[in-house]
Amino acid sequence: EKKKKSRDDTGARGMKTILVDVGKTMRDAVLRVFPKIGVQHVNSILITHGHADAMLGLDDVRDLQTVEHVYDAEGNILGYRPVSGPLRVITNKTTMDRLHEAFPYLARKTEEVPGHPGVYLRRTAVLQWETVGDWAELKLDGGIQTKIFPVYHGGTYVSLAFMFGPPGEFVYISDVKNFPKKSQDMLDGLPQIQVLCIDCLQIEKHTTHFCYDEAVDYARKMKAKVTYFVGMSCWVGMHSKVQQMLDEIKRKEGIDIRLARDGLTLDPISF
Repeated sequence: EKKKKSRDDTGARGMKTILVDVGKTMRDAVLRVFPKIGVQHVNSILITHGHADAMLGLDDVRDLQTVEHVYDAEGNILGYRPVSGPLRVITNKTTMDRLHEAFPYLARKTEEVPGHPGVYLRRTAVLQWETVGDWAELKLDGGIQTKIFPVYHGGTYVSLAFMFGPPGEFVYISDVKNFPKKSQDMLDGLPQIQVLCIDCLQIEKHTTHFCYDEAVDYARKMKAKVTYFVGMSCWVGMHSKVQQMLDEIKRKEGIDIRLARDGLTLDPISF
């Protein structure tokens, strides 16, 4: 069963890949899942918040960048050049400050080989840091329109949520206990959401995450075309049994709720 601390929130496969969160087991997730779904590189990283399960694998993103060795005239290695260029890392100021505190060597300008611009002495991730507000709109690689909005991950601690594509196309809310009024009003004003991904940590109530009943009630409220629960811990129970419960809700109420899983792919939608 999928564990909360081993989540791998990968973007859609294709020429452009957006990765949401790089948790502490990100490297294992990449090795297991990316080859199966055809992901060969990552273009941008969105980080929801400053907890270990969202950002502690940042050091390992160096292996998501294509690099080439650079040699001098005598064949001695000078350093490394990232062929794909710097990797965008996008989050709000609170989380950016936490990232720079946890990874000061990544926050500093990467040391270049003297006389060789763009050739780096050490094989570390070469990142392009982008700080955004809790509310922001931007275009990601491939022209994917992205709306960023805040949710509360316990108390008033902000975790970022995302809407990809046209309004209501794909809404991703991974760590939530409650919603600021402005965020919920925005979601209520959308056309029917086509794909909604929502937090569901466990069966029993939790202080900082939706539990099963809260996630189900939210799916009922939003009436998305399909809702996927994400971020489940082992405490949510066996996948097959929980899905049977959700299938019964669909039979009785017509609300399509499914448990997401590692390596899940969806049919292309109109990004």
